[in-house]
Amino acid sequence: MADDSGGVDVGGDGSVAWKVWAGNTRKGSVVSRWVTPYQYVDSGVDETPEGQNFDIGLKIPRENGEALARALAEAAKDAEAHAKEPGYRVRFALVIEPKNEDQITIRWQSTPAPETKLGLLATLKKKLMKKKGPKPAAKKKAAPKKPAPKKPASKGKKAGRRR
Repeated sequence: MADDSGGVDVGGDGSVAWKVWAGNTRKGSVVSRWVTPYQYVDSGVDETPEGQNFDIGLKIPRENGEALARALAEAAKDAEAHAKEPGYRVRFALVIEPKNEDQITIRWQSTPAPETKLGLLATLKKKLMKKKGPKPAAKKKAAPKKPAPKKPASKGKKAGRRR
């Protein structure tokens, strides 16, 4: 899918790495939380038109690609045998390769994100700024001058007189 706007990449980085993105996430649907000190859960909903398909990709492993081919052939036979059982899950093994962070890819087409009133206003403002140029800066008024404080009268001898 050349114009996909949602997807998942999963693969190895010495362990397992994952990356998820969505083009039109349903407001309030995203949950990211720790379940235990070592277990993390991410979930959400990406708005997608009806009738779309997932595009699922697997990279052939660097070593023993034949094993993946055999596993996929067995999975295809399993799918055929259970084709009339909706919900049956077809599984196969795939070695986790280090330094292959997009070993498994899943893509889908999101619906275009709707324009919000604020987003629409921001877009219009940008277009107007390009046509008119920036608004001239307002002149700042000078603060009123405060009168200088009066010096206190000195006590004692008058200046300039000596005895």
